[in-house]
Amino acid sequence: MLANRGVQATATAEIVPTGTATLVTKTNFTGHKELPPNVGHGFHWLGNVESNFLIGDAMGNARIRSLAPRNNK
Repeated sequence: MLANRGVQATATAEIVPTGTATLVTKTNFTGHKELPPNVGHGFHWLGNVESNFLIGDAMGNARIRSLAPRNNK
């Protein structure tokens, strides 16, 4: 996952018009692998619905920011 982050950031920065795309990194939302709600579930954010909620919230907030009026000077 981390190996692709640089490529994703570069691609996001190159989208035209500039500032219309945002990369929302999800690494911080992984949760604690020692305390997964779904034991043995090593994928999909360890089965943690809170992680899924936080990811969606971060993506929604990034989208709202991208729709805010910009000063095109």
